[in-house]
Amino acid sequence: MRGWKRKLVKNLKLAYEAPEPDKREKFCGRFDAPYMSMGRFFVTQIPYIRKSSWIISTLVFACGVFVSFFMKPWAVWLLSAFAPILALTVLIENGKSNDCNMEELECATRFSLKALLYARMTVMAVFHGIVLAALIPLCRVGIAAPLLTVSLYILVPYLLTVFAGAVVFRKVHVKDGMSICVGLPVLISFFIGMTGHLFKFLYYPVNVKWWGLALAVLAAALAREFILYVKQKAVRV
Repeated sequence: MRGWKRKLVKNLKLAYEAPEPDKREKFCGRFDAPYMSMGRFFVTQIPYIRKSSWIISTLVFACGVFVSFFMKPWAVWLLSAFAPILALTVLIENGKSNDCNMEELECATRFSLKALLYARMTVMAVFHGIVLAALIPLCRVGIAAPLLTVSLYILVPYLLTVFAGAVVFRKVHVKDGMSICVGLPVLISFFIGMTGHLFKFLYYPVNVKWWGLALAVLAAALAREFILYVKQKAVRV
């Protein structure tokens, strides 16, 4: 850039430079900005969870109670097949902002988009934890399987569904991602249901260690995927 052009640009910046704000502190002091802890923030997000998420979770819990009392020999296997449907509600809440075109608005709120996503996932994780904590001991009553083994059979399909959905949300940059994520739990649930008939050896006690390894790998992969997803959202919006 020539010297006269640089001088012109400099003079234009000086001419149109905004003046220093007058009495800024006094003006800002007129507005009340009460402190809100992260715990209270999480609680405020509960009413924003979709009713369909609560209904699906409640239905899964009701089905789990039913099979625990009336279908005792197949209770663990059936609850393992229900777990992906329970995870569907996490995917619904995770993709709600994109589905409703609210990402830009949420980025302009007091709390960051990362905090909003974390709050939603935490609310659903706590609720699902309560549901599973009630169903797992209930469905194993009267059978010889240890509590840890039953937990692995149920948590692995749950985390697999959430992880697969998170990958889709990060890779698919269109609203079709929500449709795919709705179909994923159905496919995984069907696959888990078929393994109870076709691949019974997977549930033998000798293979429990592989279920534990799968749970650890899925938990680490899901944590990484969530971090990448949040970073991607922060860049895109």
